[in-house]
Amino acid sequence: MIYAFITLKNTYADKKIYLWNVNRDSIGMFTALAFRRIPVEGFVTFGEYAGESYMNRTVRCVYDLEQEEDGIILVADSVSKDLIGTLPGNRAVYWSDALVWNDKICQERKLIVYGIGWGAQDVCRKLSDRKREADLYCVTKKNGVAQFNGKEVITAEELNKYPDYAILVSVKSKEFQMQILETLHGFQGPIYLDFEHLIDDTSVINFVQCLNTAIQTHKKAYIYGKMNATTELLESILSAYGVRFGGYVNDFADKKQQIEDIYTLSYEGIENKLIVLNEYIPKHIVRARTHIEFAGFSLEAGNYTGFQSYTTEENRLMGRLPFLRDPLAGISICYPKGKAGWNLYGKEEEGRIRILVLGGSTSSEEYHVKVWPKRLQDTLNDMGIQTTVYNGAHPGDDIVDELLRILRDGAQIRPHIVISMSGVNNLHKKISSNPFNEERITEWIHAKANKRGYCSGLHTDESLYAFWKRNMGLLKVISKFYGAVFFGILQPMNMAMESMNLCERALYEQEMHKMGAEEFMHHAEHADEYINLMQLFEHRDEMYFDVCHYTDKAHEILADQVLKTIIQEVKKLKTGRVFLE
Repeated sequence: MIYAFITLKNTYADKKIYLWNVNRDSIGMFTALAFRRIPVEGFVTFGEYAGESYMNRTVRCVYDLEQEEDGIILVADSVSKDLIGTLPGNRAVYWSDALVWNDKICQERKLIVYGIGWGAQDVCRKLSDRKREADLYCVTKKNGVAQFNGKEVITAEELNKYPDYAILVSVKSKEFQMQILETLHGFQGPIYLDFEHLIDDTSVINFVQCLNTAIQTHKKAYIYGKMNATTELLESILSAYGVRFGGYVNDFADKKQQIEDIYTLSYEGIENKLIVLNEYIPKHIVRARTHIEFAGFSLEAGNYTGFQSYTTEENRLMGRLPFLRDPLAGISICYPKGKAGWNLYGKEEEGRIRILVLGGSTSSEEYHVKVWPKRLQDTLNDMGIQTTVYNGAHPGDDIVDELLRILRDGAQIRPHIVISMSGVNNLHKKISSNPFNEERITEWIHAKANKRGYCSGLHTDESLYAFWKRNMGLLKVISKFYGAVFFGILQPMNMAMESMNLCERALYEQEMHKMGAEEFMHHAEHADEYINLMQLFEHRDEMYFDVCHYTDKAHEILADQVLKTIIQEVKKLKTGRVFLE
C-alpha cells in the first residue's frame, strides 16, 4: 500500500476535517487528503451553497461549526491571511501549517530506502532526527555498489525476500519515481513516497471534479491500466466517497485478473461510465489515452480522467519538446520542425500570408488538443489562402512575454498579421514592484538575491487590467512598426462568471486569479486595443477540461471567431501587397 512522507499532524488525527470553500484550491486539498487516505467530513462557506453536496460531502455554513468541538477547518495557502480572523472559533489552519513528516514511518519494523542519491541522504537525516535508520538500501541495478551508509545495497529483484519491510522511495526525480513505482507493483509491504510527483497539478486535472460528476449522474468508475502500486489506492478513494466501482479495464482483456477490454466495455454504451486512467509512465499514458479515445471517450465529455498528465500533449509528455532557458523570455520551446520559440504551421515561402500568434498555454502545444492557431491555418488553406502561422504562445507567458517575443523576433518573421490571445496569465500580482519584469526571470533573481535586494524598476500601483490593456496598446504599436495589422483578443475565461453553480465553482474559481478575474470582468469592453471574448464560454458545457484550458470543441469555436475577425484583412493581403513582395 502507498503512503505519503508528508501527512497531517497527529494533533488533527481524531478531528473532523472540513475544507474552506469549494473551488480549485479546496479541491486541491481534497485530492491531497484523499490520496493520503484521510477522510474529509465536508466543506464550509459563509453560507453559499449550504446544504448542497459535493463528493457526497455536505457544504455547511461555517457558523454551524461553532458548537462542534472536534472539527477543524483546513484553509488553502493561497487564501488571504485576513480570512483566518473572520472565521469563528480558533479552528482554522492553513494547509502548510497542518502538515508534518509521517511518524508512522518510524513505527515500521524494518526500513528499506530505495535510492542512494542526495534524496536518500535527506530521508536518512529525517530518520536520524527520529532515532531511526535504514536497515537496507535498494537500487534498480547495482552497478558495482555493495554498501551505502554502512548498510547493504540490494536490487529491486531481491525485494520479494523482504515482505515485512517498508520501502521509502527517496528519489527526487518525477521520472525515476514513476519508474520505481512501476517496479514495485508486486511489493506487498508499505511504500512511502513524496506525493508531490504522484499527483499532477490539480489546477490542470479534473480528477475529483469528474468523480463528483460520476456520483451525481450515477456513473460507474472503471480503473484503466495494469494492476500496479496505485490500483488499491484508487479503489480506496472510490470506496471512501461512494463512487460506484465498475471494475478494471485495459486495451486487452485478462480474464484471470478480471480485466475487461475497453472496446467491449464501450460497445455496451459509454453514457454511464467514467474511465479513471491509472498510468504514470508517459508512454503508457499515451497508449492508454489513444485506446480510450478510440473507444469513444473524450476530454470534452469529461468521461475519462486521471491523476497524472493525462491532458498533456504527446510530444511534451514524451520529452520531445525541449523547454530551454531564454535570457529574454525566461523559457522557449525548440520545436523539432519549427524555429526557436516558434511552432510553424505551413511552409516558409514568399507570397504566403504570415500570421504571428502570441499567448499562453491555452494557445500553445502544451495540451492534448488541436489548438485554434493550427485550425485557423488549416481553414485558410482549405479556402485557397496560403498562410504560414508562427505560433509563439508558451505556457506561462503573459502580456510582457508577448511584447518581448515580438520585439526580438518580429523583424525576422516580418508578419502581416499579429494575433494576441491573452488575459489569464495577467490575473495575479507579480513579486516585483513593477509588473513589466519577466516573471520567470524575476523569480530566479529573487531566489539568487537571497535577501540582498535587487532592482526591478519604478514601483507602480497600476491595476492588473490597466497594465494588460496598456501593453495591448503597445503590441499594436509594435505590430504596426513591423508593418503588420494587430488583433488583440481578451481570451475566454470562466473564473469570475456570475451565478456559478457549485460544480462550476469547483471547476473555475481559483484564489490566485479570483480578484484579477473579477477586475477584468468589471472593466472588460470592446476597445481599440482588443476584442472582448471573455464571456464566450460562460455556462457552456464541454468547453474546458480544467480551470482554463480549452477542449477541441472550444478551440474549433475560437478558430472560427478569429477567422471572422481577421478575414477582411486576409482578403486584402491575398489580393494586394503579399504577392508584390
